Amino acid sequence: MKKVLIFYASYGGGHLSAARSIKEYLEDNFNDIQINLVDCMKYVNKALEKITTTAYNEMAKKMPWAWGKIYSKAQKGTIARISNNSNKILALKLNKLLQDYKPDIIISTHPFGSQMCTYLKSKGKINSKIATIMTDYAPHDQWLVNSDLVDFFFVAHEGMKLALEEKRDF
Repeated sequence: MKKVLIFYASYGGGHLSAARSIKEYLEDNFNDIQINLVDCMKYVNKALEKITTTAYNEMAKKMPWAWGKIYSKAQKGTIARISNNSNKILALKLNKLLQDYKPDIIISTHPFGSQMCTYLKSKGKINSKIATIMTDYAPHDQWLVNSDLVDFFFVAHEGMKLALEEKRDF
């Protein structure tokens, strides 16, 4: 039996919606498959997930311009470094789930899941295939942390594919 682990994060509804759709498709089209759907942020730290999800939801509703600035600045610089270093630490907690479940493939619809898994892969902690489903409109740099360790990228359209190829230098 093949094991699939699908990670999402509850920042907006798109990441979860994509994860559910992938799970449904796999269940409907493949036999002998075990699928586990996990909010990676809630799994690694419930308090942090609650604080960051609430902050995201409030900013998106009441101050979309502020969220836009944070999103933009998270590509490079201090916010990106904080995010990347935090995800390395949080990956250690995620490793417990990965060691217990032993997935054949990990699918992530949020960049944090991909970041944590590629970090663990870089340290030799996991050897699962990693698939990243880019649920944004463009390939934000947070999706590309350790992207050389991602086995598969899925994007919404040809323009995004070309932008990804340009950023990643395939």
